[in-house]
Amino acid sequence: MGNIKSKFCTLIIYTIILSIILLFSFVEIINAEENPFEISIVDEPTYKLTKIIERNGRIIGKSYQISIILTNTGYQKTDQIEINMSDQEGFVLTQRTFINAGETKTITFNWSTIKIINQELKINYYPSDLDTPLNKYNSGQKIFKIKIAENGMPGTSTPGFEIILLIISILVVTFKFKRKT
Repeated sequence: MGNIKSKFCTLIIYTIILSIILLFSFVEIINAEENPFEISIVDEPTYKLTKIIERNGRIIGKSYQISIILTNTGYQKTDQIEINMSDQEGFVLTQRTFINAGETKTITFNWSTIKIINQELKINYYPSDLDTPLNKYNSGQKIFKIKIAENGMPGTSTPGFEIILLIISILVVTFKFKRKT
């Protein structure tokens, strides 16, 4: 009888240990399904002209301050996230930050371009740790257009085009003058 009690107690202990292990595994699976933070871009990014770059009275570039508002609607502070902004020329600006639970944070970039045409800029955000799997809660992208030139055109004439017209006019007048004589 003592041997049966001993085996029964051992069986109960193993059952309790196995139940605890399974319970913790189940809790970990549930926690893995929850997302402790959820990052997103609020509204459209904004921009303002900060400087016109001129040389010899001609505009050769412009500088802008571009602001992106990120929010964390989760219940936990984010891991370090990387935010980068790229333009059509392939130029990339990068910042890294953390966002507390419930916090809204403005990220500002100072961007310059020599292309005096309207451009499309791309904002990406994702975890800085490359081992962290990307998902819709910790990464995303936003594309927006920035108006740089009025009416989309930097100017109304091509530099030097007037000289070509002048030369053609002189040749036409010279040709007509020679035909009359």
